[in-house]
Amino acid sequence: MTQHHLALGTGGDAGFTGYFRSGVVSGDADHSHDDTPNASSAGRARRPALIVLQEIYGVNDEVRRVVDAYAAVGFNVLAPDLLWRVKPGLVFDYAERDAAREAIGRLDTAQIALDIEQSARVLAQHGAGSDRIGILAFGWGGQHALSAARNQGFHAVASYYPGSLAPHIDTAAQIEAPLLFHLSTVDFRTPLELRGDLRRALAQRDDVEIYSYGDVDHGFANQARPEYARAAATLADARTVDFLKRHLERSV
Repeated sequence: MTQHHLALGTGGDAGFTGYFRSGVVSGDADHSHDDTPNASSAGRARRPALIVLQEIYGVNDEVRRVVDAYAAVGFNVLAPDLLWRVKPGLVFDYAERDAAREAIGRLDTAQIALDIEQSARVLAQHGAGSDRIGILAFGWGGQHALSAARNQGFHAVASYYPGSLAPHIDTAAQIEAPLLFHLSTVDFRTPLELRGDLRRALAQRDDVEIYSYGDVDHGFANQARPEYARAAATLADARTVDFLKRHLERSV
């Protein structure tokens, strides 16, 4: 399949784009030539859809790798450029954390919510898409995933080491969709007390999965970061694929 940078906005929002890949389903013909949401769906299986929300560094090679990986197991996947309001296509190196944080500080959370809503609309309105859309979030994207899921009716949310989790625990408790969290036991952003608060807030739910990983830090599933921990990442990724398939492949 070829890669696709998809226009998501119109008019004054024309700079809003995303990286999209359509899912591969066993037995599908090669549709790499029409690998876009608005391509004809004739003869093609409807697939579960997934929005990938980035860390603070933009839609970089690692985000595209994640999109490709989930497309390879059957999802239609879109990673919207949430930094486009600062500069379309903006990407930071992992060593540029301060600059990346300054950039996200210039963004309005309400506008980000609108961008996620528009991303879901693009996936849902075309024949190749699905009426069941989930969110897969990493780091900074996690807080926006929770807000979006509470307000916009997504069907599943998976979040790796979410940033700024503390003020969003009440939000998580209000979400009706199944939830999956991958947390590091040594990440200063999610200390033991906070992890306990999250578990208690969601204790009555049987569709919530919370996993803690020892001796790995924030970013442990990111193959481009020095924190990458293969064993923990492999386990977390397998759990995530299973979770998303269980909750998104219904009535596709």
